[in-house]
Amino acid sequence: MLSEVQDAWEVLDFLRKKPWCGDISLVGYSLGGAVAALLAVRRGDIRKVCLWCPALLNKKLFSSLQTEYESDFQRDGYVDTGEVLVSPAFKDEILSIDVAEEFKGFHGPVRIIHGSSDTTVPYEDVKRFAEENGFDFQTVHGADHRFSQFKNKEKLLKLTVDFFTQIQ
Repeated sequence: MLSEVQDAWEVLDFLRKKPWCGDISLVGYSLGGAVAALLAVRRGDIRKVCLWCPALLNKKLFSSLQTEYESDFQRDGYVDTGEVLVSPAFKDEILSIDVAEEFKGFHGPVRIIHGSSDTTVPYEDVKRFAEENGFDFQTVHGADHRFSQFKNKEKLLKLTVDFFTQIQ
């Protein structure tokens, strides 16, 4: 995950050198939400952050990699989650960072948009984190992790555009 943060950092460095570059805001989805959160707080020059079903609570979300899947790591050298193959290096890295704790240090406007039926990144945990830290939290009722239905994608995009076009 840190390599993704570094890659995004370099993209932002490139953009910052352009004469037309003004304020930069970020959108991040799922694990990309964790990347966007780390990037925003570590750089200090990000205006706003909008996160979709973010994996901010990475320690809790990925803790099962340490316990439930250790035999898979030892036997196969990776874990097959059904969507991705997780390497031991990724497991160690993701558990060494506390994204939520770091992101508490971001002082710009934040909107978190989450589907109420998300079973990948637990809705209630992220909602509680957002409320405890004064972040704007918006629910797309009935939406899963991927906002699979068209009406859910439409709502997600409307909430995102509204956030970025608000004067703050």
